[in-house]
Amino acid sequence: MKKDYRHFLKEIYSCKKKINQSYSLRAYSRDIGVSVSFLSEVLNKKKNLSLGIAQKIAKNLSLDKNKAEFFLLMVSLESASSIEAAELNKKLKKYNDKTVVDLEFMKILSEWYYFAILELTYLENFEPSVAWISQKIGLSEKKTQKAIEKLVSLNVLAIEKGIWRDQLHAMEYRGQTPSRVIRSFHKEILRKAFHAIDQQEFSKRDLGANIMSFSEKNMDEARRIIKNARLEISKLASQDDCKNNVYCLSTQFFSMLEESHEISP
Repeated sequence: MKKDYRHFLKEIYSCKKKINQSYSLRAYSRDIGVSVSFLSEVLNKKKNLSLGIAQKIAKNLSLDKNKAEFFLLMVSLESASSIEAAELNKKLKKYNDKTVVDLEFMKILSEWYYFAILELTYLENFEPSVAWISQKIGLSEKKTQKAIEKLVSLNVLAIEKGIWRDQLHAMEYRGQTPSRVIRSFHKEILRKAFHAIDQQEFSKRDLGANIMSFSEKNMDEARRIIKNARLEISKLASQDDCKNNVYCLSTQFFSMLEESHEISP
């Protein structure tokens, strides 16, 4: 990863412009809270960013903790003495490509709406606009914009000449997903299911539950049956070229009895 805050700012601008082709440098300068002339001079290495202005930019861009720290360290490095630079470079070492990508992927894997945005691109009536996507998935436009930017920055979503393509299925993520991330995702899905019970017509959903006594020695076989059922419905979905909705197939098979042991993170 380049340790250059100008490259960092250009990448964010490029990402925003892919999503909205009419997005200009003037709009970008407005969003980050500086004048367009100052931003242009900074990007062209005619002026430097102060730490104070960099902190304002990080806040206005709503950078997460890791990205904000990375950005501010790069800004500090530009005006640092040789002794200070050695210390700053030590801190920057942890921000290699793999570390940052893993952290970003963890965010995607823990939230339902990233997957929903990608699936929307397959719909016949898909509209490549933040407003339309925001309305369809029930998120604020600001949150939707940030989610799309993250997908684009990780090359999970490709946008070229107004065409949006889901790249996730073609990618191979080799990192390990912590159980806390998996738990967070499933909690979000259950919240969506809870909402669907009251808000969606019965004809557009299918909910059911069976409570049964069960032998734990059959757990592996139960997992196999559930997995095959998910695969069959996924296959059914992939065969249809005229998609008009985004659904979630969520399965839960768990003990109804109280457990005394703690779950590992």
